[in-house]
Amino acid sequence: MIHLQEYICLVFVVGEMQWGVSPKLGNCSHRAIELYPWLTFPASIPPAAQAAIFFVGSVYLLVSVIITCDNCFVPAVERFCQVFRMNTNVVGATVLASGTVIPQLYIGFAAVFLAQNHQSSLEPVISSSTFSLLFGLSLSAFFTGATVKLPWWPILRDITSYLISAATVLILISDGLIFWFEALIMIVLYLFYIGSMYFSTKIEDDLVNNWPKRANLSRNDYRRVDEQTQLTHTVASSDSEDQDEHADGDDVSDSNKENPFKVSHKDETNEGKDNKMATHLQQPAISQFSCPSSCSRRCSWLLVLPLYALLAITVPDCRKQKWRNWFLVSLLMSVLWLCLQVYLLVWMISVAGYLLSIPDTVMSLTFTAAATSIPTVMACMLVAQDGFVDMAVAGILSSNMFRLLLCLGLPWLVQTLLSPAGRITLTLHKLDVIYSAMTLLLCPVIVLVSLRLKRWRFDICYGFVLLIIYAVYMTFATLYKMNIFANVSLPSCILSVDGT
Repeated sequence: MIHLQEYICLVFVVGEMQWGVSPKLGNCSHRAIELYPWLTFPASIPPAAQAAIFFVGSVYLLVSVIITCDNCFVPAVERFCQVFRMNTNVVGATVLASGTVIPQLYIGFAAVFLAQNHQSSLEPVISSSTFSLLFGLSLSAFFTGATVKLPWWPILRDITSYLISAATVLILISDGLIFWFEALIMIVLYLFYIGSMYFSTKIEDDLVNNWPKRANLSRNDYRRVDEQTQLTHTVASSDSEDQDEHADGDDVSDSNKENPFKVSHKDETNEGKDNKMATHLQQPAISQFSCPSSCSRRCSWLLVLPLYALLAITVPDCRKQKWRNWFLVSLLMSVLWLCLQVYLLVWMISVAGYLLSIPDTVMSLTFTAAATSIPTVMACMLVAQDGFVDMAVAGILSSNMFRLLLCLGLPWLVQTLLSPAGRITLTLHKLDVIYSAMTLLLCPVIVLVSLRLKRWRFDICYGFVLLIIYAVYMTFATLYKMNIFANVSLPSCILSVDGT
């Protein structure tokens, strides 16, 4: 059993870096840097300069995550939706959500097996869930560029499922113990949610048919919207087979009813051009390997050129005709790249925060939560910019279910199976359970109520509302974690850094 844990630990070691951080155990909380390798710098370099080096590296990794989402992951997801003819909100709730949260699952396993800190994956999951829900939805609303009326059923479906998942997790952690069957319940609950997506389209169609006034859309209009959405996102480079499949919907696109899911761009011309939205499946006008003419752009291009080269070698570009059928491989390889990039990003941010003496509680609420949520936020922002607004909203809502049920359930299940007692202990304060309950249950309710008050209209105004709510949450959460209201956070463990 010990040898198995040591073997799993080796998976997370990067290169030849040494583990030089060891906690002096006591009545304290584990430091976040225990999960990552430690780089030894010469003693002549002050901590602030070391933190600056890690900060520059984290910015570079952030750019790499954006490039991977923009050039690899999002095109593969949109090609997946196009080939399998699935509803965009279903693709967002399954493929988009799971693909962007797998990096956080990887970090969750590292928290369990490297530091033997069972609670270390709990607080980041709650913080990143709130970040992606409020801040991610607000960014998606900003980049949509227009007012879009969303279908009410997918939002109600995902928020209700999220509330059930959050309530389940809160009940399971309330006693401070996690048994193997409780972790298994969390995994089965998520698998049940994924399985229910198979019937989501039929249920949605029945609801729209039975309650046309509530849905504000008749059955025939809904079918017309679904066909028109598929036509709108058909790219100009589609092969003849794809064009024949969508040929029956040409008359539909000329209907008098406007597609409520399609974003109207004011700069489009009516000079006989096809009214097709520019998606990530279209080839960029300028090659990524073309050297820019201006000096400033040339310098930035040289910095990111290695990233473009690595992605071009390892990830098939499904935007090109010869790689169009390789979109599943593109999807898998882009997720693997995101796992590596997010792990290194969180590592550099954690070390920089430690060198600057920033408390882990503040880092977990801000920078760490943002780093683990960047793939979800960026991918949803990009698909919203392409016009798949319902996919973006469904992706953000469902990604939080993945975080709660799998990013906690899978590591806990493995750890309980390896434990002789068949259980693990969580060191939770009573107020932590109340804080977690308020965060996990109130935030989705606020999102649902505010969106209903706006009559399901997703626009920039709604984005500002969510941004203000997130700022209020961050203020109270930071004060709470800094023991302003009550003494709930233990002091951080004293670490001895050994560079040998």
